[in-house]
Amino acid sequence: MAAHWCKVASNLDTDPKIRKAGRLGREVFLFALRRNAEPGNPVAGMLPSDDLEPWYVADMLQMTCDEAVTGVTAAVTAGLLVRDGSAYVIV
Repeated sequence: MAAHWCKVASNLDTDPKIRKAGRLGREVFLFALRRNAEPGNPVAGMLPSDDLEPWYVADMLQMTCDEAVTGVTAAVTAGLLVRDGSAYVIV
């Protein structure tokens, strides 16, 4: 059972940014939200860029590295995530 929880709106999938990001962008964004809720995350609302490395995202979400790159790119393009130096900010 999970030790920590991440609350999300029940209608999150209908959000225009989520729809714009597509399936892969949505999966990456939801992963980012869950990683953000972990107690070891140093800054709330931000993730170290290592947490969204393609090989890691691919492994964690059971997708290919190409799909992981596409998902991260789609989440950034849709405005769900913003790259800020060596971190990603959750918008």
